[in-house]
Amino acid sequence: LIETLKHRVESKGEEKILRTAEEFREYMQFLKDNRHLYPGLDVESTGLDPIEDHVVGFGLYVPGRLPVYCPVAHTDLEGNVLPNQLTHEVVREEFQKCINLDVKFVYHNATFDMRFMRNSFGMLQYLLCHWDTQVAGNYLNENEKHQLKPLWDKYVSKSSDESDTFAKLFDGIRFNFVPIELGAPYAAKDPKITHELFKFQEPFLDPTHEICKS
Repeated sequence: LIETLKHRVESKGEEKILRTAEEFREYMQFLKDNRHLYPGLDVESTGLDPIEDHVVGFGLYVPGRLPVYCPVAHTDLEGNVLPNQLTHEVVREEFQKCINLDVKFVYHNATFDMRFMRNSFGMLQYLLCHWDTQVAGNYLNENEKHQLKPLWDKYVSKSSDESDTFAKLFDGIRFNFVPIELGAPYAAKDPKITHELFKFQEPFLDPTHEICKS
């Protein structure tokens, strides 16, 4: 399994893994101090059901910092939780502070991420959404795919080479079985490209912007 994934996943050193409470709190403080930049958030989970499945880890991105991956529930193949991951308690504590400060996040398919975060970490409220790039994509062009990576490839990177998707990289492997070091480059990239797609979409849907007016 590990050798197969190593051939598919390549880290370019453009992300960081936050494993300790101290690292996570420091990043979250920067995030809260710069909440006007609308940080990106993306969840990796064991499946698609926010009740039956749970968060394995999540990516965060704030302009001015590296995108990060925050592992919480990676396991070995027997289902034993691996060491050196963030605890649910510290994650819940820091995101509750975000709720109290009205921090708004940028998502792609916000309801998925918001429901998973609330249910997995036992928060009483949902994290707030400033922008959903999937919804915005539907507003801008209802006749194309509204998956994150095809939209980002078309409008931001303007590349004919498709970005690596979950299915392409992990081929049905549950994310909790993916080694943290191999999952991090994929998981940390998603909130960054979501934020970049948001910045592309925003002028087209802002009625005060010249691009929108034209």
